[in-house]
Amino acid sequence: MNATVATKVPTAWMLIVPIANFVWYWKYAGAVQEFTKGGLSQAAGFWLLLILGPIGAAVVQSAFNKAL
Repeated sequence: MNATVATKVPTAWMLIVPIANFVWYWKYAGAVQEFTKGGLSQAAGFWLLLILGPIGAAVVQSAFNKAL
């Protein structure tokens, strides 16, 4: 995704650090919004990934599939 959108997603190692993982989720959700051209908002992607975990990841993947 970093190759196709201007928003750069930080390395996934940030998921290990307790506070930095929120920053990573927010940056990733921003890239999702840009990649899907607004099909899934940044706030929606953030909360889906944070609260629903694997189910939220499936919803985000569905947005990716629709964007392609």
